[in-house]
Amino acid sequence: MRDGVVTEGAASNIFIVSGDRLITRPRGLISCRASTRDLVVEIAHANKIACDERPVGIEVLRTADEYG
Repeated sequence: MRDGVVTEGAASNIFIVSGDRLITRPRGLISCRASTRDLVVEIAHANKIACDERPVGIEVLRTADEYG
């Protein structure tokens, strides 16, 4: 957490499933390498899965259907 926003782990990114949407932080807010994150976002778009790239507050994480 930084300033009320969920950040990535030392070697991982955060992904949240909420309803039928995938949520992850925008690439510009990520400090670790984001190649896996970029691939997941690309696969989501290719499969017409709604993917929101936005800052994630703790309440979004708490109410998520899934996260990892």
